[in-house]
Amino acid sequence: MNRLKSVRHTALTPHELVPLLLELTEQFCREVCDYVRKLAEQQQAREVLGVVEGREPTEDVYVEVDRKCQTMFWDTCQEFAARGLRVRIVSEHSLEEHQPEPKDPNVVCYIDPFDGTDQFLKGIWEAWYSVFSFATPNGQDLVGGCVDLITGIMYTANTLEPVPGQRITKVFLSSVRREFVNPSRAAELPADGVVASYKGKWRYLAPWMTMVETFFGQEHFRGVTHYGWGGSFVYALLAAGVFHVYIMVREPTDEIRPGRAFVAAAGLFLASVTETGVLRRFRWGQRRRVPFFIAAANEILARSVIRGIWRTQSVDVQSM
Repeated sequence: MNRLKSVRHTALTPHELVPLLLELTEQFCREVCDYVRKLAEQQQAREVLGVVEGREPTEDVYVEVDRKCQTMFWDTCQEFAARGLRVRIVSEHSLEEHQPEPKDPNVVCYIDPFDGTDQFLKGIWEAWYSVFSFATPNGQDLVGGCVDLITGIMYTANTLEPVPGQRITKVFLSSVRREFVNPSRAAELPADGVVASYKGKWRYLAPWMTMVETFFGQEHFRGVTHYGWGGSFVYALLAAGVFHVYIMVREPTDEIRPGRAFVAAAGLFLASVTETGVLRRFRWGQRRRVPFFIAAANEILARSVIRGIWRTQSVDVQSM
């Protein structure tokens, strides 16, 4: 019987994996919200454990809250192992020695277990998220999860949902109210649109301002809201129509990958931009930082914004 179970689990199709992954996502999101809020209330989990690979300590560090959230996620994955899920975790933080990955995974998870470490350390109760995306080992995107750890609002992405308008779901965990949400269809940035970019450190803020001040300084855009926090969670909010565009300089690629299922499910457009204003589609295998990065609700909107920032008549799109 056990051997038959093992054979059946090995043969799980993407369509069989999706409902399990959505169940795992909601279970983890419900548990981690209460857990993190209690840690914060008690001023716990603030110990700095190390550095983040490829980043200076003044930019980002590995904190106890990162470790605790990642451990909780790993433990949740193990609860689903008997039902056929064998999850390999890819994170900016190394797994603990007592968390051996499966030898034959049928799912790869790209995760930022706690997005908002700097705010947490400084006692700023804003923009704390857990973000993750599941894919098959051959790169087929399946399910994404993103939870606002303070408000308890969860977003899920289901790339295999046949109805495009029902691929992104917003869930209020306290009331279990659910609604389908979708990205903006705007072809140009609205005068009252929302632009996100991480401005929490001068290394990002200074070059960002230099790059975009002429474009956003126009009278037409005086009503644009500039949201000042960024990270892996922005892809869920782009997919949900909250943000129109996310613009960054020197964006680390491990801040992008956890949102990949939302990109796939919502049809978001991600690209780097050359010095001459050429858009190059972002590829998930890229490891180096993106010098100038744009994520938009759609390609037409991205082209429009880049034309304005670079002050060009047209924008070419190339594959990287």
